[in-house]
Amino acid sequence: MNLDLQGGDMTINFDSKGAKAGAHSLVAPEPLRDVPPPRPAARYYETLDALRGVAALAVLLLHTSSFLLWPGLARSAYLAVDFFFVLSGFVVAHAYDGKLRDGLPVGRFLWLRMVRLTPLHWAGLGIAALLVLPGALAGDYRLPPDAVVLALVLGALFIPWPSMQEPPHLFPLNPPAWSLFLEVLASLAFGLAHRWLSTRVLIAMVGGAGAVLCFNAVTAGTIDGGVRWTSLDAGLARLCFSFPLGVLLCRGRAHIPPALGALGPWPLLAILFALCLPTVPAPWTGLYDLAFVAVIAPLLVAAGTRASPSPAARPFFLTLGAISFPLYVLHEPLRGGLLALAERAGFGERAGAVVYLGAIIAIAWAAAPVDAAIRRWIVGRRQGAALRRTS
Repeated sequence: MNLDLQGGDMTINFDSKGAKAGAHSLVAPEPLRDVPPPRPAARYYETLDALRGVAALAVLLLHTSSFLLWPGLARSAYLAVDFFFVLSGFVVAHAYDGKLRDGLPVGRFLWLRMVRLTPLHWAGLGIAALLVLPGALAGDYRLPPDAVVLALVLGALFIPWPSMQEPPHLFPLNPPAWSLFLEVLASLAFGLAHRWLSTRVLIAMVGGAGAVLCFNAVTAGTIDGGVRWTSLDAGLARLCFSFPLGVLLCRGRAHIPPALGALGPWPLLAILFALCLPTVPAPWTGLYDLAFVAVIAPLLVAAGTRASPSPAARPFFLTLGAISFPLYVLHEPLRGGLLALAERAGFGERAGAVVYLGAIIAIAWAAAPVDAAIRRWIVGRRQGAALRRTS
């Protein structure tokens, strides 16, 4: 199952063909007695898909608010990243806990995770480089042309920009990629340390990172951070709290009471979106942040496992999930170009921002099936090569 963060569809058993070996054998060979029974079909969580899409839309509004002449709009949407981290821990554990226990090579696991992230990540970086390179050649961009190329190469390898000076972002061509970088670190740690990730260890990780988050909330007034080198420690604390919490939720999902889904899926989407909107007064921002990451986000994930949309609503929920990752990865690289096109078309600043919002959602909708097809092709090609080597 490929139920991922920050984007893409929740495809069950992403790397499995689902073939039933020996299904048509007239006489079962003796060794088949030792073959373990097939795993039961994995549950498909459409509501979690849709929640991820709502979180991505909230981030989009946050990064567009100044162009909409509404600077306070979705001011708390940075917390959507914490929701992504909880959800990522849940879905990665759901997809790979059993496979890693059964002997899935760590290298294979990491390769599958990279396939999940890289096509759209590379597309976003490439678009950003193409759009800023003319300005860099003319001396009108903050980086010279050679630095743009370096940022492109490093970003494609998920290596942060090596300087803490201007630009201060870990990934200057696409700042939101900082959370993808942390997702890669989380996958690396999950794969390498999986055998030691007991419930006790995960609880200790959540407790330790939670203490750091409390410290940040008190001293900095917020837990926000991660996009810049100067706040990377805050981003790591957010990851180390929410990702293990998501793993714990997944492993204990059988004990999630059905009553949590009593509200139904639509109110869950509305709650997440509404909680990303307010500008919380400074004395209360840190407390609001802590309440969201420690209570609201895990509750929404847990409730999302118990609330399913109606058959009529299911396509909409799946669409929200499908656009979430391309929306998150592409909205910053495309923003400058789309806003410039809107201005040339005669739209004012606010109207141009509205046009940009519609355009980027449409682009994300179009990009989602292309991304899925590319990933299927990559995985299928490798599986075909492996079969040829063993034949």
